[in-house]
Amino acid sequence: MPHRSESVERGGRSCPEQEQYVTHGSVIGLERHIERVVSECEKLKNVLKTPCKDVDPFVERNRHEARRANSQIIESDRILHILPTNKPKQKEDGTPVDVPKTGKEIRDLDHSKADSLLDMYEIPYLPNMFLHEKKELYLRFIDASGDLMHRVLD
Repeated sequence: MPHRSESVERGGRSCPEQEQYVTHGSVIGLERHIERVVSECEKLKNVLKTPCKDVDPFVERNRHEARRANSQIIESDRILHILPTNKPKQKEDGTPVDVPKTGKEIRDLDHSKADSLLDMYEIPYLPNMFLHEKKELYLRFIDASGDLMHRVLD
């Protein structure tokens, strides 16, 4: 890209109408954007490096079967197979965690319910994530089909 004082040469003559200027402000803005993206990537890398808790092989085998069945569901009103967990299905205050049974129920989750669900299954997430990102994490965890994901998240 030509700098301020340079112009595009065409046929041995300069074409001032095609000059492109790089301003100091645009460079600074781009640098800040890159810094924010790099910072967010670092945060996500740290989340991904968080070791997964040990899962009982029996639980994992049952999760595999449920995921296989969930991957075939494409309608948001069909009943999903609930994945077993090592933890009791209750929040820290002792109230039970409602595991959504359909794509429609996943679509209706709020932040609090999504957080409880992700915590119960020990799915790593950042607290400042958008709600649709939390829902997407859960949908990927249960191996929802692409069609169902679109119906829930769109």
